[in-house]
Amino acid sequence: MDEVYFMDDKDYELLLLLSKTNNITHTAEQLYISQSTLSKRIRNIEKELSSELLIRSRQGVHFTPAGEIILKHAKAIMQHKNQMTREIDSLKDIVSGTIKLGVSVNFAHYKLPQFLKNFKTQYPLVATHINTNQSRDLYKLLLKNSLDAAILRGDFQDWTGNKLFLYRERICLIYNSEIQNLSELNNLPYITRETDINMEHAVIRWLNENNLSQNIKSDITVDGIQTVVNMVKENLGWAIVPEICLENFNGTIRPLFFNDGMPLERSTYLLYQPNLKELPQINAFIQFMAEWKEAFHE
Repeated sequence: MDEVYFMDDKDYELLLLLSKTNNITHTAEQLYISQSTLSKRIRNIEKELSSELLIRSRQGVHFTPAGEIILKHAKAIMQHKNQMTREIDSLKDIVSGTIKLGVSVNFAHYKLPQFLKNFKTQYPLVATHINTNQSRDLYKLLLKNSLDAAILRGDFQDWTGNKLFLYRERICLIYNSEIQNLSELNNLPYITRETDINMEHAVIRWLNENNLSQNIKSDITVDGIQTVVNMVKENLGWAIVPEICLENFNGTIRPLFFNDGMPLERSTYLLYQPNLKELPQINAFIQFMAEWKEAFHE
């Protein structure tokens, strides 16, 4: 007699993740299971529903019409379950539940581990689901209510929810060469990375004011701020980076100022959905961040 297979939350999460990656290998890696285990679970789901859900090709996997239907319902089921869990958690005296948190890449790399350790020590029953990404991408998820809160760098002036200012940091020019004046930077590669449009405009303004934008030598573009710093350490060029990444940099660091005397700075905020503050775990996190902010500025 064949074993009866019943779908559960893990199956819904599997399918939803697969719809994002469109790739069996990447999905298996993110779920920490083998590809064969993942394929078997998919076959069991298809057997239970008596429908083919996926079509595999060299370009990845594609959902069939039946697969699109189950995706729609899987998303609704998980949303209803999460809402049910939140409402139940709000009735408890102890602080528990789940926080869906977005964290900008730089904050996640340089500050999140110690911060999260302290938070989990104080609130061990709170589960944190953390999405690390560029601030602009996390902001889009926040607008879609896919995140409860997000620690973002930069100003998002159209945000209508709640916002907690955390800190402001300087943006610095760094290099590891003997340079007497800024014009000599034209002879060295400019090492840069992708950033948000506001920061890009601010940097371009500074470059223009210092007659650097038109004569920059063939630049090097990388995808991570630490890679930028490491390249400058090896004297491969110069860069403009936030102060957050310079703790172990021993070269020249010059905080930047515009011609009007205003410093080039970057602010970091906690943005959160206003209707969620009544949940104990969300309120606890907000209060914890406010206390962290005060300690940070001492």
